Amino acid sequence: MFACVLNACAPPWTTEAVTVQMMPLRDGGTGGKVKSLIEPRCQTKEKTSFNPKLKGTEQQAVPLTQSVSQSAGDGAEGAVRSALSPSPGGGRAARAALRGLSTAPSAPSKSHAPSKAPSSAAQVTPASVPAGRPRAPGCCRCAALAMARCWPGLLARGQGGKWCSWLAGPARSQLRAGSWSSASGEGDHVLYTPEHYALRASLRKIIDKEINPFVDKWEEESQFPAHKVFKTLGQAGFLGINKPTEYGGMGLDFSYSIAVAEELGNIRCGGVPMAIGVQTDMATPALTRFGSDELKQQFLVPTIAGEMVACLGVSEPGAGSDVANIKTTAVRKGDDYVINGGKMWITSGCQADWMCLLANSSEGPPHQNKSLICLPMNLPGVHIAKKIDKMGMRSSDTAQIFFEDVRVPNKYLIGEEGMGFTYQMLQFQEERLWAVANILAPMENVIEETIDYTRQRKISNQPVLHNQIVHFRLAELATEVELLRSLLYQAVALYIRGKDVTKFASMAKLKAGRLARELTDNCLQFWGGMGFTNEVLVSRLYRENQIYKENSKERGHGGLQPEYL
Repeated sequence: MFACVLNACAPPWTTEAVTVQMMPLRDGGTGGKVKSLIEPRCQTKEKTSFNPKLKGTEQQAVPLTQSVSQSAGDGAEGAVRSALSPSPGGGRAARAALRGLSTAPSAPSKSHAPSKAPSSAAQVTPASVPAGRPRAPGCCRCAALAMARCWPGLLARGQGGKWCSWLAGPARSQLRAGSWSSASGEGDHVLYTPEHYALRASLRKIIDKEINPFVDKWEEESQFPAHKVFKTLGQAGFLGINKPTEYGGMGLDFSYSIAVAEELGNIRCGGVPMAIGVQTDMATPALTRFGSDELKQQFLVPTIAGEMVACLGVSEPGAGSDVANIKTTAVRKGDDYVINGGKMWITSGCQADWMCLLANSSEGPPHQNKSLICLPMNLPGVHIAKKIDKMGMRSSDTAQIFFEDVRVPNKYLIGEEGMGFTYQMLQFQEERLWAVANILAPMENVIEETIDYTRQRKISNQPVLHNQIVHFRLAELATEVELLRSLLYQAVALYIRGKDVTKFASMAKLKAGRLARELTDNCLQFWGGMGFTNEVLVSRLYRENQIYKENSKERGHGGLQPEYL
């Protein structure tokens, strides 16, 4: 996108250097609206441009100011608007209720400015939100590739320092919101609609008011008040985005869950979003799809409302990513299952009201002998051994739990006996996509704050930001984030169309884990001594992102929270 703007304002055959200044302005809205994308400024009014494609007799002296202004106004701005304008059509009537909650305008024509995220939105409730039609993303006009093209040229001209600001500017928030359109062909649509923006704006208000002001305190206490936070989110409808309306959910497609996951990334720690993700997209999908109506009424409805806290019981000391190797048993005796064994690395385990437990229910093959069971955590024989003291994700309590002759009624079985492994594998794809979406905003925030800090921090009487190596690295990292976003949106678009996205979800999870560690490690170096303190976001995320390390023979569980990955 920006390559188009820069090329139009300063073509390579221009005989004189041109200074072009981007002037994005915020209007105070939640999504960081763009009032003015670009405003070109030229050094003189009489300099001329030279086009090498024309013969000498065909050259005409054109005032450079006029040439640049026309290019920026007609070509560059048109290209930007074309790249950002969502394609009109479809699904408006079906989602009219949610559209009315925001101030987001309807899809503009090609001659208008790009669509804007809503400046405000009422809190969304399940009763007010109809199901939306799945929409696929366009092929992102590759702002990442544009940046990769333009950045070296800017540095060669000695103007790179003037351009870092766009990384943290409102134009970048358009990238985060995913407001892309594509002219690549019929069938390509925007992934996020004004309805997605309304959800994100409403959630951002809750984050800014009810969560972020208390994050530092929760990190020190190594636990956040899950029941209080989940109750607030449940009342606003955010714990049942893609759950059926008859059980208190919104009934929206999975793209809305991804939009919520992205916005949750703006919480100033990783532990709280992780616990919310377990509640919404890890402990409840199998129950939603395969549980009986009685089971859903008893466990799913209060979980969506935020009245109950759920946890997922899969990982064990010797089995996490290797789900088939779990040892916990659930033996049928009369009308009950008798459960013995233990679970490890259980997010929200100290506060949970019930667990979606995976256990061996027979002696058959390891992929056919497992069942999922709703296990109330207040039953006799359930022992919370300890709250694990972790280096990261500290605001989320993580427990080790043992089961000693715990009796659970047979009716608490989810779906069919022996199908637990299959049910768990089916939802792993959603878990991976959710985790990828949730890590995007933290990475972007680290880049933004690193740019701001290195602009202020000086070495040898010049800002650290003005060193080429810093420019290059930040540009590369921002590019990687945008490419990961494109992969995520493509996978989500295919998934809501009913396609198998196992390959893309696995690719995205692999890339997200490596990039999250690489990005925080690299940015941390630019913070100097401040990066070694616990007072800045980058150091907190540096610790927390170690959770994404790949599996090893010594660490078969694949990190502290394999269910999350």
